[in-house]
Amino acid sequence: MQHYGKLKEILVVSYDAHSKFEEYVFKCKWFKVNLAGANCTVVQDECGHTQLKTSTTSYQPSHWQTSEPFTFPSHVEQCFYFPYPQNPEEWSLVVTYVPRSCSILGEKPEVVLPTSEVDDDHI
Repeated sequence: MQHYGKLKEILVVSYDAHSKFEEYVFKCKWFKVNLAGANCTVVQDECGHTQLKTSTTSYQPSHWQTSEPFTFPSHVEQCFYFPYPQNPEEWSLVVTYVPRSCSILGEKPEVVLPTSEVDDDHI
């Protein structure tokens, strides 16, 4: 299940002053994710675009006991929320973004030949 949120703070956790080991942590405010029913907050339209209910009432409660506000940068994808034209106060179109510094590598397709087509002389 995907989660959607807005970045509120970027925290830097330093473990040791001598080794300069630092870890970045994002503090986010998460949206409620409900995929079905009358109260659904995430909808896929006929073109495959994701729409998210981004009104102020659609955030999850930010109590420490009920929601975890922190995540690591390696666990998230950057996206933008564009107000959806039909109801811009309530819904937004979710558009993911891949920074130039990141590259998407596809896997090389695996070719499997049936055993009847394999020639012993060419192995």
